[in-house]
Amino acid sequence: MTGPLDRLAGRLPGRLGRRTPLTAYVDDAGVTLSAGQGEVFDLLFDDRRTWGFTPDATHRVGRGWRVPWPDQLRPHLHGTARVTVRRHHDGLVVHDQEVTLGQGEGRLVVADPEGRPLAVTKYGRLNRAFDSLAQETKDHYLDQVEEVLRIIREECGLPAFIAWGTLLGAVRDGRLIGHDVDADLAWYSDHDAPVDVIRESFVIERALRKRGWTIRRENGAFLALFLPQADGSVRNMDVFGCWRTQGWLHVVHDARARLPRSAVLPLGTQVLEGRTLPAPADPPALMAAGYGEGWRVPDPSFSFGGDPPRERRMEGWLGGLRARRDAWGPVHRDFPRREAESDFARWTAERDPAEGDLLELGCGDGVDAAWFARDGRSVTAVEMLPAVVRQVRARARKAGLDSLEVECLNLQDLRTVLYLGAAWSRRPRPTLYARGLVCDLPAVAGRDFWRLARMALRGGGSLFVEVHTEPVRFGGDKVHVWCGGVTPAWVRESAEAHGGTVVEEEAVLDLGRPARHRVHVRWDPPTATEPAPAG
Repeated sequence: MTGPLDRLAGRLPGRLGRRTPLTAYVDDAGVTLSAGQGEVFDLLFDDRRTWGFTPDATHRVGRGWRVPWPDQLRPHLHGTARVTVRRHHDGLVVHDQEVTLGQGEGRLVVADPEGRPLAVTKYGRLNRAFDSLAQETKDHYLDQVEEVLRIIREECGLPAFIAWGTLLGAVRDGRLIGHDVDADLAWYSDHDAPVDVIRESFVIERALRKRGWTIRRENGAFLALFLPQADGSVRNMDVFGCWRTQGWLHVVHDARARLPRSAVLPLGTQVLEGRTLPAPADPPALMAAGYGEGWRVPDPSFSFGGDPPRERRMEGWLGGLRARRDAWGPVHRDFPRREAESDFARWTAERDPAEGDLLELGCGDGVDAAWFARDGRSVTAVEMLPAVVRQVRARARKAGLDSLEVECLNLQDLRTVLYLGAAWSRRPRPTLYARGLVCDLPAVAGRDFWRLARMALRGGGSLFVEVHTEPVRFGGDKVHVWCGGVTPAWVRESAEAHGGTVVEEEAVLDLGRPARHRVHVRWDPPTATEPAPAG
């Protein structure tokens, strides 16, 4: 039985290392190439670009490279299509023939439920790339780009300009990059303190919200807009802060370079799709800072990142609301919603006198929070996924649960921890409730969880926490996240180190379910002569 590498080998000379001809083979496993390590390739179904990939050392198999299909594409890979594989930078076609994949029924189409073509983005998601849009739809989106720039410039008094991929397309050939899916805009702040840049971002957010647009704050100086389009879809647009501190130019979390103010101001212009738009004074300098010296060579697989010191600095300055959001989002979409409250919620209710308000940390589908609220408690539920928060709020309104409030917050952001700790420390004897959350927090955020408990319960109150004591996988075979287990000893030691007293703990061993451990921790109010512990 022959495989794709054998078929490729039949087309090659005896020694692969001597000017190997570039050929490819496509099957259910993915794309197999005879050469091309480190180069960027496009894959098209019936002349429509759907995926870009780069073979690297991890894809080496025998005498070639095999790049597996991305998980997001696999549900669509059933049917027959003309599959073209071409090298991105020069268009060299290395495969072009009809291929049948999966169940092989009908034509293979990668599209949304309305039939609009989808492509894999550089972030691994399926979205509608610019090169799949009708001109009318593209023009409508560019009208919105100009409107956002105008609002920031005229109503907020800040110099705004096209940035990153949008600027890159304008500089290269005056067009939106075909495989891109959104516009990148930025404003320049003359402040050198990040807190003042954050204050400007709230001015911009308020001005944009007046238009009725949906806006999601990603951090202190990064706004994501979600705008209705002419074709009935919704498209993203990003707005970033740009400023200088101690000789360094920063563009939120994506760039930090020794560039002068004159690299940005006074603003120049660039032509994009026939429109003259504001642009930084020195685009090549900014492009090199973000993409490296090879920025002129197109690379659909490029993504920002890989600079931990810069990322830690930005997280400290601006906070971070996206941690783990991308990992959990697809999993939550496929989660079946529970029909009843958890047994841990009932365990908690039996031990909690319900004297104070309840804060659920990491509420997920919100079923437990709603159950507590129906029992007459004032409940606040915290969840990091905006889509899940909207669903829980909608269900609470439908059920008439006015005592249930839902907030979109990420507990891996220290600002969130300090905000919640300070706010809840003012409530009389509150209850904190966390089911499974702690297992998904990294070391630093795990310590911050206990900091939050100490702050919120410093005047007295209880924490009920349930953890997995062994690693657990949530989701299916293709889309899932792993949560590590924690030991009961770690929970006890952490609680006591932060001023709590373990009142009760219980191991839970259910057949067919991961092992769990429940703990009730109490903080007693300070005596008249004893000061409250520091936060």
